[in-house]
Amino acid sequence: MTTDYVLEAALRRLRRSIPSLGALNAFEAAARLQSFTAAAAELGVTQAAVSRRIKELEIALETQLFVRANRRVQANGAGLELFEAVNESFDKIAVAIDNIRSAAAVDSVTIGVSLAFAHFRLIPALTAFHTLYPDIRVRVISEDVWTHSPDQSLDLELRYGTGQFDGQTIIASLPEVVFPVCSPDFAAHHGIDPSQEITGATLAELPLIEGEQRSGRFLSWGQWFRWIGMPTTSISPRLQFSNYSDAAYAAMNGDGVAVGWGSLLQRPISDGRLIALGTTRFTPPGQHHLLVKQGRSPKKSVEAFAEWFTQALVQSRSR
Repeated sequence: MTTDYVLEAALRRLRRSIPSLGALNAFEAAARLQSFTAAAAELGVTQAAVSRRIKELEIALETQLFVRANRRVQANGAGLELFEAVNESFDKIAVAIDNIRSAAAVDSVTIGVSLAFAHFRLIPALTAFHTLYPDIRVRVISEDVWTHSPDQSLDLELRYGTGQFDGQTIIASLPEVVFPVCSPDFAAHHGIDPSQEITGATLAELPLIEGEQRSGRFLSWGQWFRWIGMPTTSISPRLQFSNYSDAAYAAMNGDGVAVGWGSLLQRPISDGRLIALGTTRFTPPGQHHLLVKQGRSPKKSVEAFAEWFTQALVQSRSR
């Protein structure tokens, strides 16, 4: 059964159930304002028109939707159930319209990034971008979906991978390096000198923190210990989170040792919230890639953001 068929069937069912969308509009305003008169004033129609539309809706549904008392009305049980559904639907429509208008604006750019990259790299840098381009609106879509996004409203995407992205062109790339990280207080409390090599056996005895591995992209502790030639049967992280960002923040809080992605965690490492343990480093096969859809002529605002972002990646790589 296709999506179009399901949508068409739902619309036919809705048309048979209610007299008109105007009736739902009048009902929503009356239920929210608890007044037919106030609803009429908001909608720019007469009070009689609002009353007639709501009556038509009640006849169609074969039930009353309001308790009428003097000049006030209040939605009853059935009315409240319908109001919640209609209000949520209207809100979603309004959000969708705002998003479309924002994406279509000349001076705007919409970029899709992972939660971790948004938290640790993009958001801290946006102040610098808006200093250069104060009139460009930026919309950030943060999600830990590492596959090709079907969202056609995205102007740019920042994704991690080995370089195979169907229908997209790589503008810039940022390589990664991986190593254990913890807070300075955690290292001091456990008597660890971060400048000295730390053995796998010592590391395995420390409280380990891990982000959820469903994406298959963030390195797990099991992979780390296999890389250094240790068996992983006894490796059991004390803390596990549904995303990498929370794991990194837990490490900053002193809760244990996390697998640190150097490019992602550049800022908390440079400002001392995190420190690298030992001297062993690994380079994973993928990189962070800035992508633009093929065949799309980017707006000037998108070109400006892409150029700025590319320079930011190059500068960070040289540090």
